[in-house]
Amino acid sequence: MSKVTFKGTPIDIAGELPAVGRKSPDFKRFCESNKLTNVVTLSTFRSPAFGRDYGVRIAAGPLAGLTSRAVVVLDGNDKVIYAEQVPEIAQEPDYAAALAALP
Repeated sequence: MSKVTFKGTPIDIAGELPAVGRKSPDFKRFCESNKLTNVVTLSTFRSPAFGRDYGVRIAAGPLAGLTSRAVVVLDGNDKVIYAEQVPEIAQEPDYAAALAALP
């Protein structure tokens, strides 16, 4: 379990963000079942397990069930090439670093 903060108050996050080099957890059922190509969607509504599998589900407190702010970049083989979970939910991720991870 990891921790982030929300306006300075510690928040427990269920699970761990996928590590760089690890194959990403499966989430692509919606696209596959609708024969969508060249589209990647991530949705906690369509797949409630997403928050747990990606280690971003807030486990307790007033935001329980929502997700923390994170960026995960995958390569063409669904391997994680960049992962960042911001330590403070109100903070923006380092988008430049995420884009720089792309080949």
